[in-house]
Amino acid sequence: MILNFIDNKKCCGCGACKEICPRKAIKMNEDSEGFLQPELIKELCIDCGICDNVCPIKNTGKTVHNVILPLAAINKNINILNKSSSGGIFSVIAEYVINNGGIVYGAAFDKNLKLFHIGVENTNELERLRGSKYLQSDSFNCFPSIKEQLRNGKLVYFVGTGCQVGALKLYLRKEYNNLITSDLICHGVPSHKLFDTFVSAYEKKTNRKVINYRCRDKYAGGWSGSQSVDYIYNQKQKRDLYNPILAGYMKAFMSADFFRESCYTCPFADEHRAGDITLADFWGVEKYHKINSMNGVSAILINTQKGQNLLEILKNNIQLTTTQIEYIKAENDNLHTPSSRTTYRNQSYIELEINSTKVLTKYINNSKIVKYKFWLKHLMLRSHLYSLYFKIKNS
Repeated sequence: MILNFIDNKKCCGCGACKEICPRKAIKMNEDSEGFLQPELIKELCIDCGICDNVCPIKNTGKTVHNVILPLAAINKNINILNKSSSGGIFSVIAEYVINNGGIVYGAAFDKNLKLFHIGVENTNELERLRGSKYLQSDSFNCFPSIKEQLRNGKLVYFVGTGCQVGALKLYLRKEYNNLITSDLICHGVPSHKLFDTFVSAYEKKTNRKVINYRCRDKYAGGWSGSQSVDYIYNQKQKRDLYNPILAGYMKAFMSADFFRESCYTCPFADEHRAGDITLADFWGVEKYHKINSMNGVSAILINTQKGQNLLEILKNNIQLTTTQIEYIKAENDNLHTPSSRTTYRNQSYIELEINSTKVLTKYINNSKIVKYKFWLKHLMLRSHLYSLYFKIKNS
């Protein structure tokens, strides 16, 4: 029987099997941890095997490329750079695509703070797609639209995790010259159940309605970032630059205690990449290159001739420095190995279900020292004293 091909611990939740099935015999349902899993409607299945062929976990080798050129990269537009998580390279590519009549697909929060891939055709809408989102996005619902647009000759840019990019390529079942893809060097993804728990705790504690969440806000905390939210209070929109509950979510994420089970054995956590261009933070770049990294630097991997051709078109908009992949691997473990499964992962979602307060307490640090350090750094950033400190530190 088809779909015996993978169990829940290996499934990445990409949904390509659901979208490709000619008989609509596959549904994607949330499991007890909040992750989407495929469910087969046996009476509709005709054993055609198409779902098996589009699984990126089973067919990783058909979707990945060897790295051609590793680079350190910074968007020359300082305004866009400061709105981006790292070096702002996504925006350079996205603006090029839109300005050439194309459409850009990436992860965005909806009004209920659920994360979905959406398509945008106006540069003003790119703000919704910028910035890292440290949870799993539902990307498969846009696959049919992408296929139709590609068939109609429209230029399409798709950004996602390695498994999402691999899933799209397998779903399409052929190469399209008008498709550009970027994959991300990914730690792993928790489910919305974890994210919703922290957001709900924040709303309850502050009596505020959250309408947007930034996992890394350079305005708040520089390149390394700080979590911020937009909220409605007394019918006015405001931004909270620091709250220990928000910081607690990122601590839970970085602990690797809540990732999808498949993330711990991810075949895309490797230097063979699914996208035409891989995007990541170039942490520690100052160890290897004399680059002002205060506002963020991207590590980009050019993996295909298409990616190389695009770089040639865009190079005047980007500060580029040739680097070595070993430098990027040294600062990004997930370029050579998946995140390690923790012992606590055995019970993390069980405890989240039965005693969320215990989980919140585990990751939320209410220390006044941490709070004062944040505000000191923020004030230094806003007064430009931090740039002086940064120059002295790296001189």
